[in-house]
Amino acid sequence: MKEFLKRPMLLFAAAFILGIYFYTNKTVVGMVLLLFAAVLTFMIAFPKYRKSITDNKLTFVLLPFLFMAGFLVTIHQDSSTAIERELQGESLASLMAKVESVSKTEYGYQAVVVKAIITVDGITSAEASATDESMSEDSGAEETEAKETGTKETGTKETGTKETGTEDAGTKEKGEDTTSERTETLIEKTYRYDVGEIRKVIVYTDTPVLPGNSIYAVGNVELPEQEKNPGQFDKAGYYRAKNITCIMKAETLIITDSKVNAVQSVLLPIRERLCDIYTSILPEKEAGIMEAILLGEKAFLDQSIVNLYQKSGIAHILAISGLHISLLGMSLYRLLRKIKSPLITACLLTILLVISYGLLTEMGVSTKRAVIMLILSVLAKLTGRTYDMLSAAAFTAIILLAGSPLQLYQAGFLLSFSAVAGVGILMKAIRLFNPYDKATLRSKVVDGLLGSLSIQLMTLPVILYFYFETPLYATVLNLFVIPLLSLIVLLGLAAGVLGMVSLSAASFAIGGAYYILKFYEGICSIARKLPLSTILIGRPAMHQIVLYYGILICFVFFAGRRGPAGKGTEGKRMLSRKMVAGVTLFLLLLSLHKGSTDSLLVTFLSVGQGDAACIQSPAGYVYLIDGGSSDSKDVGSYRLEPFLKSKGINKVEAVFISHADSDHFNGIVELIEKMPDTAAGTLADTNRITSDQGIIQIKTLVLSVTDFIDENYRMLVELAEQKGILVRYVEQGDKIDDGAITFTCLHPEKTYQAASANAYSEVLLMTYKNFDVLFTGDVQADGEKSSVTFYQDLAEYDSSYNENVIEVIKVSHHGSKTSSTQAFLSFFHPMFSIISCGENNSYGHPHEETLQRLKEIGSSILILNQSGAVTIKTDGECMSLENYVQDPLR
Repeated sequence: MKEFLKRPMLLFAAAFILGIYFYTNKTVVGMVLLLFAAVLTFMIAFPKYRKSITDNKLTFVLLPFLFMAGFLVTIHQDSSTAIERELQGESLASLMAKVESVSKTEYGYQAVVVKAIITVDGITSAEASATDESMSEDSGAEETEAKETGTKETGTKETGTKETGTEDAGTKEKGEDTTSERTETLIEKTYRYDVGEIRKVIVYTDTPVLPGNSIYAVGNVELPEQEKNPGQFDKAGYYRAKNITCIMKAETLIITDSKVNAVQSVLLPIRERLCDIYTSILPEKEAGIMEAILLGEKAFLDQSIVNLYQKSGIAHILAISGLHISLLGMSLYRLLRKIKSPLITACLLTILLVISYGLLTEMGVSTKRAVIMLILSVLAKLTGRTYDMLSAAAFTAIILLAGSPLQLYQAGFLLSFSAVAGVGILMKAIRLFNPYDKATLRSKVVDGLLGSLSIQLMTLPVILYFYFETPLYATVLNLFVIPLLSLIVLLGLAAGVLGMVSLSAASFAIGGAYYILKFYEGICSIARKLPLSTILIGRPAMHQIVLYYGILICFVFFAGRRGPAGKGTEGKRMLSRKMVAGVTLFLLLLSLHKGSTDSLLVTFLSVGQGDAACIQSPAGYVYLIDGGSSDSKDVGSYRLEPFLKSKGINKVEAVFISHADSDHFNGIVELIEKMPDTAAGTLADTNRITSDQGIIQIKTLVLSVTDFIDENYRMLVELAEQKGILVRYVEQGDKIDDGAITFTCLHPEKTYQAASANAYSEVLLMTYKNFDVLFTGDVQADGEKSSVTFYQDLAEYDSSYNENVIEVIKVSHHGSKTSSTQAFLSFFHPMFSIISCGENNSYGHPHEETLQRLKEIGSSILILNQSGAVTIKTDGECMSLENYVQDPLR
């Protein structure tokens, strides 16, 4: 507490952050207030702390104001705009805005615009009649349902009025389409939204634009995708923290005012010229790395290098950070002072340089933090004050969060400031364990290792929360990487400056940096081949994170205690510190350990127009039932793998593929392709290949017995054989039992003649004590009838099948009207019905007829594109159901 009172800015930052946290996590307000009251009571009870409060009255008086400020700025940022409340899916829109910043992408330009006014042309009511009442669902067409939505008035600026047949009012009426089997009457209405001063819009375009330009654009506008599964990247939260409302893919863009931002008009050409220089003097891969390290330009980074650096724990070098800023700023400051430049001139030129460099590199959050802290350092020299890193970091955090409070929940902000805390708090305590004389080389090496370790320990919970795994050898690798990074920055900048005059000179200057980058790649590749190079732990719970940092705080307190002086005191002190370190390490590992559970966990993942479910058995095995999507890109990499890793899962005992349609298996294919190949005719040793490679290992692939062997089916079998995965075929009556749960195949029969992939879809009954889940894939009506008949036969000789009530059913074929027949639903009578389908999908899933049949039997319906992932936990007698997104039951 004394350290906090010596640095009141730390208390101010804590109060401000609590205000933000209270707004976004209102459920913990009472608990935190109780904790605060307990701490205050403790301080008042002891005279020395009571005196501290008396001596620092102003500090404690200001704390409530900082708390309220944090609360209010979060309300301001979190307030929704009209377009966020109304926009559904992609809509054709026009936009008028001013360009704030521009960056190049692989396919064109990404412009961030402000003061945007968006006009959305949306259909507010439609009447449709079809002459052909039924269309084949297998061909991807289904009857479109007529909907009456009425006329709404929305928007913060103005709302258009409806005039049938009047195009100037933004509305029109469509007559009969003689070339279609459908006759539709569409009434359209124009909505206009002012995004607001603090809101921004991202516009992707092929048209070159510059900061300061005013533009008019037409294209598809959509909201960033919301996180709907555990482990999935929260794109909506990421953009909201940046004050970005929506994204437009501009088909047409016109520059209405060519006025250019004065500062950016100078910096942007420099940035582009430097990118061109690095591309000219380096191979493509190294040029991309150099642009990322020096300019924050990640559009042209080789993805394999990004993955290698991330898995090795050195990906931080790809972000502009304190090392870059301090190296540039302090080098200039020392140079100016060495040539006898006045103090004020040296300080002002240093500040100008670091701000310009920050703007040149697009001012990411870590760059902003480094720039502000260096400016504070320079101002301290100018005013003759002592610079305190922790106070500067606290002040910087308040400044950054005041502009964007929701950054508090983003990985970049948390990693940047936790690294500073590692240097400013933990490093001092850890370096006490260096037993060597400070003047020796050995001591300096150990000091470097301990310093790197302190940053790793402080950032570990943040890394695990966002990335679920940690590289074991990152501490050692960074001992080589960080010192050489300074040389890369200096050589890279020198080459960039020389390249403005001569590419030959630039090529000579960049040579050293090129070989250092190759060295990085080499040592990372070696580290990846070592045992346990990556340790998969999963996402820690909030109480585990609090416990972890609590243990670190206790370590800092006890490690720094000197104890009484006397003979042999130093040796005893070091022994005591080693004991403290050992106990601390044990407790840290214990705090992040995920205990086993005797419960069954079934998670239905939201994958759009597709199916995916994960079963975590009490016996310790993990199973996947399908895993694919037709409308979610890279569903294996972006939804299945993050979910599994967030749960600490790196081995899957079996994957059941209901049938060979891509929307049920393409994500599984992504996971399998990442597995190493095995020798022909051998099986993968999943006990040998563990989480050290950060790869999900699949042991068995379970397919239906069928004579409908198409290209997809053959591809699955061949890929599994290539990766050494056992392929097993199931038919009606087969059972798989792991000692806790049982899978019973109800369909298809061995002799079943399938006319399509959907027809032979597996129907699996999973049983755990008195709890049942029915997985139906895309089974059709005849398959449902066969499943009911077989179940009735089972019940005649096995009493455990007498109960026809199924607790949970995965509704067949995404809720289509031709499946989930009345007889099938009435027989199994599910308590909960899970429907997996894409938002605003072209098939009209789930169909109203299917929903009506489920309602008639009293089943509670959860649609995954609304509820997000649904997790069911049960002990076999009682169950709890939790959805990832609020408003679960329809």
